[in-house]
Amino acid sequence: MRIGKRTRPRQLDIIIKGSSHNHWRDPYHIMLTVNWPIFFGLIAVCYLTINIVFALLYLAGGNCIENARPGAFFDVFFFSVQTMASIGYGAMYPVTLAA
Repeated sequence: MRIGKRTRPRQLDIIIKGSSHNHWRDPYHIMLTVNWPIFFGLIAVCYLTINIVFALLYLAGGNCIENARPGAFFDVFFFSVQTMASIGYGAMYPVTLAA
């Protein structure tokens, strides 16, 4: 080895004991390490999924939202968005305890 010139860059040898290789066990770490477009995409997908689930529950509950057309998915979906975003109720509002 010559003095003043390295033959290879310095490396750290790290040994991890007792850690699994399953990255799905730590979703917080995944969210911290993904790039911005994927991060915002995941947030949007989660937000839409939760609103769709609540819209389906509102549909299953029958006529529980005033001024929503019976069986209209988009009416109950937008009601779910209003509720989750705390925008406030306008023409559509809950009429049953379940809603």
